Amino acid sequence: MSRDPLRVLLRLRQALLTTSRQDLARTLAREIAAEQALADAGATIARERRDCPPEATLAFAEWLPHARTAQRDAATLLRRRHAETALSRALLSERHADTDAVGKLLEKRDAAAAAAASRREQAAMDEAAGRIGPAALASAAGQRRQEPPQQGW
Repeated sequence: MSRDPLRVLLRLRQALLTTSRQDLARTLAREIAAEQALADAGATIARERRDCPPEATLAFAEWLPHARTAQRDAATLLRRRHAETALSRALLSERHADTDAVGKLLEKRDAAAAAAASRREQAAMDEAAGRIGPAALASAAGQRRQEPPQQGW
């Protein structure tokens, strides 16, 4: 039993499409985590600024550059995650197009094969009709010419 290469290719494309969907889901989860980390860094700075008692101003001033560095790092990570998500979306779109193309090619090929089979069948029927002859064909089909009934006038 031979395998149809197009059907094998379609299954492969569908598997790659599933993998791309899963990759996009993971990438989106990492992007959401990076957004949350950036929001948390900003919220921590705002909370510390708001809640800092006057006697801890010096400690806050020493801490703030480290917090800002963490905030910048979180922003950098978020930009990287946005780029990864964009890449995953583009790959998913490409995989959709690849899968659709193979599917359409398979449909066209199957339609062409069905049309060819139909033409072969019709040719065989035409050939058989030519060998039998029109009178025998009409007789076999029960379509003998009926004479109209005669009126007794």
